[in-house]
Amino acid sequence: MSKKQRRKTLKKKDPIIVRGDFGIDSAKMYIVAALIMFHIIPLMFVFMGENGAMLLSTMFMFTLNPIFIFAVGFFNGMRLGFTWRFPLLLTVISTASILMYYEMESAENVVMTVMICLIVYAVFSFLSCAAGAFVKRYMGGF
Repeated sequence: MSKKQRRKTLKKKDPIIVRGDFGIDSAKMYIVAALIMFHIIPLMFVFMGENGAMLLSTMFMFTLNPIFIFAVGFFNGMRLGFTWRFPLLLTVISTASILMYYEMESAENVVMTVMICLIVYAVFSFLSCAAGAFVKRYMGGF
């Protein structure tokens, strides 16, 4: 085997998932969208009284929040590539909103709900960022 052929075989291949550098400047649009979705909109529902709080806990916590997390993570991954910091930040922002705006009957329900949502939101955010980076790699991305 010649030296040229050996150099070609030793070159690293491109990874399946594109890795990116995390920066607040590049991800601020997604962070602001997450803050609005997880803190401003639930606050409006809390001000609506008992009906708003009931609608908030049934609609947002288990349906709209995971969908939003997946969408934001996917588009961030497509635009910037995969980094573990953005999904972690998205998980912290979303889990903090559960403690602040969602009413539970007892302390056991609060702990159980926060732990379940923390795991679900973290898995959704990491998988969506990885899927977005995968699409960026194979389809060009943004």
